[in-house]
Amino acid sequence: MSKLGLVLGGGGGLGSYQIGVWKALREYGIDKNIEAISGTSVGVLNACLFAQNDYDIAEYIWTNEIEDKILSKKKINKNNKFISSNGIFSREGLIEIIDKYLNIDIISNYKYPIYAAAVNLKKVNVQYFKLNGKTNKEIKEIMMATSAIPLIFGRQTIKGTNYVDGGVEILNGNNLPLKPLYEENCNEIIAINLYKDSIIEKSDNCKVYEIIASNDIGDFFKGAMDFSLSGAKMRIEEGYNDAKKNLEQILKMEQTQIENIDNNNYMYQNEFDNNIKKRKLRNELDKAIDSLKIDDNDI
Repeated sequence: MSKLGLVLGGGGGLGSYQIGVWKALREYGIDKNIEAISGTSVGVLNACLFAQNDYDIAEYIWTNEIEDKILSKKKINKNNKFISSNGIFSREGLIEIIDKYLNIDIISNYKYPIYAAAVNLKKVNVQYFKLNGKTNKEIKEIMMATSAIPLIFGRQTIKGTNYVDGGVEILNGNNLPLKPLYEENCNEIIAINLYKDSIIEKSDNCKVYEIIASNDIGDFFKGAMDFSLSGAKMRIEEGYNDAKKNLEQILKMEQTQIENIDNNNYMYQNEFDNNIKKRKLRNELDKAIDSLKIDDNDI
């Protein structure tokens, strides 16, 4: 049986693009078929919003709340000289959004697996956290860890280990975490990639439908660090349009495959029926020939 997964890549302010894709998935009814989710950084926030199944709240957050909250500068502690570990911006805005709009119980008890990627600084490697079954505190810590962009935000400590943004590839991060969903035996995955150069892990057992911006939605400085209202609205629209184009092509391909199967079945059935007719005609002809044979006793 087919098992569909959804992967949401990291990319800061570019994440509003994923909300537009979600809008298209809803229109096509595909969102109801997703049975596993994985994300990095902002992709985890969007994954949690997706799990809540409330698109209107997600769009409202991106077009009303995020602009003034994500990049809120923290008060500089004169005794703190380690900006590399503590970051320039505060996490209070993100925590406020989580507390105000996320129902952590829904995330923890979600019927399908949800994964978040973060870089473990002790091992200098990506680590995948499963949010299901975690406490409110643990889920918040994981969300802080996966989105802790070095220098921009401070590191997050979980059980004595420091973590940073899961998409930092120089630290062996994974900005498009397909692996957890491969391990969940998904054989189809929709991957919303916010950076064209993100590495895509291949699998022979899974078909990946990558959705990526066809137009310029910004780079790290003009995109990932742009949480403006105008930028969010533009990217939501771009995500919606790109997803519709992709989904229409995918559905058209699937329809063509179905039609080919139907045509092959029709041809096979016709051939089968013709063979039956031929056999019937042959039997009737043999009977007719037998009835014309002269018995030796008749001579």
